Amino acid sequence: MIATGSADGTIRLWNANNGELLTILNSTGNVYSVAFSPNARNKNRLPHQFGDIRIPLMSITGTEDGSILGDGTRYQDRITPWEHMPAGGKYLLVFDAGDHMVFGGHELGGRRPETARDREIQADVNAATLAFWNATLKGDQTARNWLDSGEINVLLESRDRFAAK
Repeated sequence: MIATGSADGTIRLWNANNGELLTILNSTGNVYSVAFSPNARNKNRLPHQFGDIRIPLMSITGTEDGSILGDGTRYQDRITPWEHMPAGGKYLLVFDAGDHMVFGGHELGGRRPETARDREIQADVNAATLAFWNATLKGDQTARNWLDSGEINVLLESRDRFAAK
């Protein structure tokens, strides 16, 4: 599946195999980005679900990143897909006390009270994702080395986790 966002306030979901438009979702404003949030609440056939993902991937979650849809998802369920993907351009970043609200760049204090770590986590997410996109889309070897060598860890708190494979 491919998702696209538009200034007309729509999100379109497409079949990646044949280009067929699957559905159009309406937003209340311009759509500047679209993000997927894989999880593995269904533990059946995990290598089948995630083992064929060959494209680069940056997975970001946090220890407070549970169920935002009331479906019982735990933050560990968001780590499982990464664990079952093959090596090659895959990165995992887990923030202690982080959640979806802070990763998505939501206005702090809007949907929930701001925490002491929110701005720090947002800055670290920005640095990590910018390095990922520069390495992946621009072929920036300095950015790739920063990720692959683990130098990103200088930004993180001791209870955060970063892994590359």
